[in-house]
Amino acid sequence: MNAQGHFFPEAPLVKQGGLFALVGFLGAIVAFFGPIAGLAEMLVVGVFLFILTLQFSTFNGRNWVFWLAFVLPLLLALVLKITGVSLFGAWQALLLLFALFGVQEFVNSVRRERLLQWFVAVFLMFLGFAVASTLTGRSHMYSAAYQLFSDFKPLLALILGYALCWNLRMEQTLWLVIRWFWLPAILLVFLEWLSPSLYFKVFPGGVGRLSPDPSGVFPSRALGMFEHPSFLATTSATFFVLSVSRGVMEPTAQRQSWCLAAVYFLLVVFAVQRQELAACLIAAFLVFLLARPERFVVRMMVVTILSMIATIVFWSVFEKNITREAALWGIGTVGAIEHPRAQIFTSAWQLANSYFPLGSGLGTFAGAGAEKFDTSLYEDLGFRRYWWFGREDFLMDTYWPNSIAESGFFGAISLLLSYLLLMLYALQRSLKSLPSLRHYWACAAALMVYMLLLSISSPAFQDLRLFIVPALLFGIATRASQRSQS
Repeated sequence: MNAQGHFFPEAPLVKQGGLFALVGFLGAIVAFFGPIAGLAEMLVVGVFLFILTLQFSTFNGRNWVFWLAFVLPLLLALVLKITGVSLFGAWQALLLLFALFGVQEFVNSVRRERLLQWFVAVFLMFLGFAVASTLTGRSHMYSAAYQLFSDFKPLLALILGYALCWNLRMEQTLWLVIRWFWLPAILLVFLEWLSPSLYFKVFPGGVGRLSPDPSGVFPSRALGMFEHPSFLATTSATFFVLSVSRGVMEPTAQRQSWCLAAVYFLLVVFAVQRQELAACLIAAFLVFLLARPERFVVRMMVVTILSMIATIVFWSVFEKNITREAALWGIGTVGAIEHPRAQIFTSAWQLANSYFPLGSGLGTFAGAGAEKFDTSLYEDLGFRRYWWFGREDFLMDTYWPNSIAESGFFGAISLLLSYLLLMLYALQRSLKSLPSLRHYWACAAALMVYMLLLSISSPAFQDLRLFIVPALLFGIATRASQRSQS
């Protein structure tokens, strides 16, 4: 920074050198890859320079990070449904790029917090096992590089939250979205149920098909503005947990918060996603316990009673479906395992045993790298005999087989332990915080529990559409605590 407070030097030679370098780089891109690649590069550079302008020239410039991470994906979901064009890949790339703005604050937090230090160390240990497995396994360069970048996503998403300049305006924006998102969401659900033909005229992109409700209660699993019921369920579950937290911790907003919680829970029910439904209830119960730690015993009794009631209702509604799916997993039967997730889990376990003590290497199985660049291991394992192989996103339909197969048992255990440490860190901060600061820390802990439960049958931490809000909450809670102390 110079004497005038500018972040970029004023020297003409520096400006001219940077301009010539940019022009030369653009020319090389066009020469080697064609004009379309040049236009793409200009777009990326233009967006990046625009963000830098916002970052360095406006007061509280990082508030745009919240809009980019929290509000934009809701709009992109509509774009996808209307046009059939997915921009989520570019959105995730921008998020991970702009996480660089949060590195300094994240490092400062790591220096202060012991559990956060342990999280980083154990997560890097997982990456170490993954890289070691790559050197001794059967990885190919492109698939391994892509998967390594993909494995960094959870950490970068967490760092992005520390780039936020969290203030009253952003908090108001957060609750404005939560206060009104349910209205278009529930209207679209009713539209798809009452008039499916009109619904698909509104959303002609051809993304998302109505799937039957296994409980037989609703016409279908609700989609709303999303391409899959799981996204409606997770978005609604996240807003449900935030509303419950506000309802139990902020007396002045109780009535409105509980009304919002009821509506969002209804949307989770409409999506008919069993795991999301159970996970969001468990997360809400945790928030209820954390709200008043001094009354833990009484609240634990209440939670136990409510959990028993919820379990009975859940089993009565989904008993036949759960029994049928358990049979596909080979539970209680003597036939072959037929469920795609079970087949992927079984193969991952076999690979971890075959390559013990490491794994098959990055980009080889059940991850983004293998799906995009290298399916040879699937073919060697005989996956072509399965009806689902190559359809939709079955190869990444669950989270843990990827780390088990590619980094081995030790790598997968390290990854799981890192997430548990992150959850414990949020729990610790919640219990140590004043009641006025406990809200966001409790939500961060509860949504980490939600994500861990979701990861059994979902890409979870790999898909930022699912993980971005829980990740941001760590930075939001840290910033809110700093603002209160100052």
